[in-house]
Amino acid sequence: MTAISELLPHQGKMVLIDTIVSCDENFIVCKTRSHQSQSNPLRNKTGLPISACLEYGAQALALHGIMNRSGDTRPKQASIIAIKKANWSRQWLHNIDRELIISAKLETKLDTVAKYSFSIKTENSESPIYQAEVSVSLS
Repeated sequence: MTAISELLPHQGKMVLIDTIVSCDENFIVCKTRSHQSQSNPLRNKTGLPISACLEYGAQALALHGIMNRSGDTRPKQASIIAIKKANWSRQWLHNIDRELIISAKLETKLDTVAKYSFSIKTENSESPIYQAEVSVSLS
């Protein structure tokens, strides 16, 4: 399988996802421990804020889109254009000692817009740390 760093436009430590667990035409599940890293580029002087979850989710969505492209129709650019129903249960990620599981579902896709829902949990947890609905413009 191709390395995640070869699929995403990100480089180095900005590649936040460690593993793609599963991916099909409607779902992707990824895992990571990058939230624990002192060198995580999204950390501030206090730690890794919950707002970093949006980037974790965005990377999972990008991987889903790339893994499900047909032929050579990979979009040159994808941008988040709307975030709805964002909810979180904590303020910081760096002090979570378990792997994060990022799950995303493609809800709808039109010509140039895709709508996803995603959540971030830890293993053996039913309650999400973060969840949101995201609309993505594909160009």
